[in-house]
Amino acid sequence: DSISNNFWNSKFALPGILIFSKINFDEEKKFGAFKCIYTNGNIYKAKHYLIYIQKEDDKWKLNEVTMPNVMH
Repeated sequence: DSISNNFWNSKFALPGILIFSKINFDEEKKFGAFKCIYTNGNIYKAKHYLIYIQKEDDKWKLNEVTMPNVMH
């Protein structure tokens, strides 16, 4: 219990919530894309990201991160 308390009060703790969608792949499973939403508790100020990944040498790597315009 004290280990988890120490973590959540440390500089490594994430002061908010991350939500990930399922990953959508191309037919050959070489590229993927998923949505990530971050909020510190205020849903109206949540940040939305579209994340693209690519398979290189049998490892998935980050290809691009965009922040699409989101209407509330």
